[in-house]
Amino acid sequence: MLPDAEAMIYAELFDGLDAPTRARLLEETGRHHDRRAGRATLFVASGTEGLPDPFAGTSLRQMPDGRFAPWD
Repeated sequence: MLPDAEAMIYAELFDGLDAPTRARLLEETGRHHDRRAGRATLFVASGTEGLPDPFAGTSLRQMPDGRFAPWD
């Protein structure tokens, strides 16, 4: 991870991990996020398993037609 990046993008970070490992990794990414005021963190995933609460921020999903819409 970049120690002082303004934005962090995690792509498919939780794929293939068991629940305890996902929880630990989410905790670590949260700590990293909090180390810099104003840092943006984006999780890119094909599903929601292991991701933070979608209501804690803005979560988008890609629709079949290619556009992005809020996660319902």
